[in-house]
Amino acid sequence: MSVTSIEPKQLDDHKICMDAETEISCLAGLDMQDSKTWLEFHPSRYLLLRIRKKSRRDGSWFKRLDTKQRRFLDLVIYVVMDKVRSLLLCKALMPIIAKLISGMGGIQAVIGDIRYGMINEGRHLAERISRIAHSWGNRSAIFWAKNKDFIQYLTVVEKNKPR
Repeated sequence: MSVTSIEPKQLDDHKICMDAETEISCLAGLDMQDSKTWLEFHPSRYLLLRIRKKSRRDGSWFKRLDTKQRRFLDLVIYVVMDKVRSLLLCKALMPIIAKLISGMGGIQAVIGDIRYGMINEGRHLAERISRIAHSWGNRSAIFWAKNKDFIQYLTVVEKNKPR
């Protein structure tokens, strides 16, 4: 028997980013302190890398985590090829990731103001506009509520509206 090395799957960057955006959007709707959340949510390597990068820039990487926790998270990022599948590992990661996210100022700091607004405000606004346009007879308006570009446009307009 010959031993072959396992190489990570070669995926194009666009697909990885789209999956990560979906994952981050899901993370924004979760309760970080609820342990049941992490039994259903298996973080990807990309998400862990992004949280580590942002927390290092923010300074919470060194302020919030001790050396063992930092090394543990580095090791998980190094070993995991796609996403964390082990429930035990997810439970061990839960308090570390929760510390980092709370240290950075919440999930809004991790994903950004526009993305956070898209999840909280823009999506609801797009659904409302879509329903109104559909009631006026525009049949394609149903798809507006799912269109990320439309939701992002509405979010930017809403954020820049004078108050």
